[in-house]
Amino acid sequence: MKSFLLKVGILSALTVSLFNGTASAETASVDTTWSSKCSTLGQLKQNVNPSFQHINCLLTNAAINADIPPEVVKAIAWKESGWKQFVGDKPLISDDNGIGIMQVTDGGYDTERLKNDIAYNIQIGVNILNSKYSLKTLPKIKGANRHMIENWYFSVMAYNGIKPVNSPLHQDTGEINNEAYQEEVFRIIEEQSFINETKLARYPFKTTDFDYVPTSDENIKFLNLEYTLTSELHQSAYFYKLGEKVLIAGDKVNLRSLPTKTPTSLKQFVNHTPVIMNGAFEYDKTSTSNQFVWIPVKTVDRKVGYVASPYIYKMSPVVSGVTDGKSYGKAVTVRFNEGTATLNGKAFANGGVVNKADSYTLIVRDAAGKTTTVKFTIDLTPPALPTVNKVTSKTIKVTGKAEKYSTVEVYRGSSLIGTATTKSTGSFTVKITKAQKKSTILKVYVKDKAGNVSKKAITVL
Repeated sequence: MKSFLLKVGILSALTVSLFNGTASAETASVDTTWSSKCSTLGQLKQNVNPSFQHINCLLTNAAINADIPPEVVKAIAWKESGWKQFVGDKPLISDDNGIGIMQVTDGGYDTERLKNDIAYNIQIGVNILNSKYSLKTLPKIKGANRHMIENWYFSVMAYNGIKPVNSPLHQDTGEINNEAYQEEVFRIIEEQSFINETKLARYPFKTTDFDYVPTSDENIKFLNLEYTLTSELHQSAYFYKLGEKVLIAGDKVNLRSLPTKTPTSLKQFVNHTPVIMNGAFEYDKTSTSNQFVWIPVKTVDRKVGYVASPYIYKMSPVVSGVTDGKSYGKAVTVRFNEGTATLNGKAFANGGVVNKADSYTLIVRDAAGKTTTVKFTIDLTPPALPTVNKVTSKTIKVTGKAEKYSTVEVYRGSSLIGTATTKSTGSFTVKITKAQKKSTILKVYVKDKAGNVSKKAITVL
């Protein structure tokens, strides 16, 4: 790992997880007590790499302890070292002095522990990654939280360095830079933490989002710090609670009697089948490549078994067409991504049109019982005509009264010459660009929050 950014201190984070067991708070000391959760997989030995399953467990629990998607931490470790802390009986040290499984190159840590203590090496790598996520200079996805894998794209980039070599796009052609560090890490996530050619959502990058000289070693400056992604984001499969109802993603997904692909299937699920989380996940003892885990579940008909973590998901119903708390001055078409809905207590069809003036409560429920509530109003009543005080050829403002909190716009012909918002009393003062000639006709528009408009014409005296 070549971290070109100045590393900040170990961050303080509080995380709670089913698989963590209890809440933990990171302090300035390097706490690796999470590694004890993997003791059933064997004892850590000096100069000996743990088994694939043991490393999987270590990386998983270190990530959960820091509230980071384990899929991300595992892929970085694979990219950096192939999950190796040692080569032969010696610590893994790269040509650029990267040390161990996370290839830590930043100074200020205990070098001997970085070389010989795999849990310490993992923890330091996780701390560095966590510090990158906290940087305000790196972009994020609008509305996404820490558990959304795609929201770690730029933090992963910064783990290696925000240099031109890692630009998401080639500046000269605008094509995706497939050799960028973070692109390679995200491909590892797709290939080893998911199944069936899952593709993570892509950012709508433009070359104008980044300011840098391709031949320079200076850091990239990010000109767009917030992205809106239209494709479905992927939530980490590791932050569910015992007894929580989740969904199976995909058809013909097998319920296994043991945490491995080899035993006979107990049953096959169809897409969107609800199941209940039934315990802490387990590590496949037969695999040496898949980075996912097996999650114990219970079906609605009380069968118990294991499902591969990539097939487990929870997703709140997504409603489009209306926004919570907003008023509309026209008919709206309401859609949702899945489930069933009621509108003011009555069944409502996906894609239905709401066109009557009223206040509405829409409740959408998915197959797992998760609900999303949106409250909105349809307001079809135009605001009352404004009261406008006299405007003379010497006036540089238009004053009067209109519906409170409405928008007032003053036009001369088709030209907007001033705008303002009314106060709680309804009064307004619109500064116009300049005094108007005598007999000029001005139009004063009042627009309420729902978008309804009323208009009054006045003559300059």
